[in-house]
Amino acid sequence: MKAIAVVMVAVSAAWVCTTQADAGLSVRLMDDVRVKETQYRLADIAHVETSDQSLKQQLEETTIGVAPRLGYTERISRDRVAGLIESLHPQLHGAIDWTGSKQISIRSTGETLLLQPFIEQAREALLSELRRQWSEIQQFEIQPVSVQPDIALPFGKTTVVPRIAAGTKPNKRLCAWLDISVDGKHYQTVPVWFSLKAYRQVLVAKRPMTVHHPLREEDVVMESRDVAGIADALTDFSPLRESLWLKRPLPEGAVVAAENLEKMPLVRSGQNVRVTLAMGPVHIETEGVAQVYGRMGDTVRVQNRETRGIYAARVTGSGEVTVSTR
Repeated sequence: MKAIAVVMVAVSAAWVCTTQADAGLSVRLMDDVRVKETQYRLADIAHVETSDQSLKQQLEETTIGVAPRLGYTERISRDRVAGLIESLHPQLHGAIDWTGSKQISIRSTGETLLLQPFIEQAREALLSELRRQWSEIQQFEIQPVSVQPDIALPFGKTTVVPRIAAGTKPNKRLCAWLDISVDGKHYQTVPVWFSLKAYRQVLVAKRPMTVHHPLREEDVVMESRDVAGIADALTDFSPLRESLWLKRPLPEGAVVAAENLEKMPLVRSGQNVRVTLAMGPVHIETEGVAQVYGRMGDTVRVQNRETRGIYAARVTGSGEVTVSTR
């Protein structure tokens, strides 16, 4: 019985080969092809010729590979294609007449994705996040920085999801991303930049002021201004009651920010100061003129108003210094 089975298999295989030979099976490979789908079949890269229409359709529908990304070229050899076909259809081994190109160049064609609707979605997502986090801002204005060109994608089901960073701050420039998928697989991420204006009531300089100007309430006015990129703009007058002065010049109409201010030193250059001369248990008070700025504990130069001599003293209070002698 075993011998009979072997004979039957051999006869069957011989019959298949004879049938295929009668069908005149040949595959002629192309030189340069462009494919539309994300995967390409034998029919996309070759001409299958046989009188057996069922076999022809079966071979033409055989998937050969994944289409390259747009702008790229994939090259596949005739031997590789033949090996793949014969591994999937072992009954065809040696039965196919392979002709045509020995190497096929494969490129992808695609479709154009219009980005404008998705850019608008990204803008709305940014606006929603900013409003959620920064409710004190009265008004936001967000515009794309430049026109984003439309992009080419391979044919397939396209999905675009706008994405923004968590904790987005109201900076002058903001970025959102468009995550693009084709047939459920991530294909590309496109960054989209926006300009931002964010308006709220803040303190504004009434006039130009120089460095080290002691800032007072009469120097500023409350107005609605764009504070995008200004994280610490002053929104009330209370900080000005803490003896602050400017670290740098402030032009008229500029928004007053905390980073532009610092506490005034206890002793200022040119200021008349009370000088205490400590000689053991004896303390003598006089006056002098500070030559430099100084904070609590700093050593500063002080000029005697009568002798014009310069000596060192330690800052001990507002407008007060102490000279210790032994």
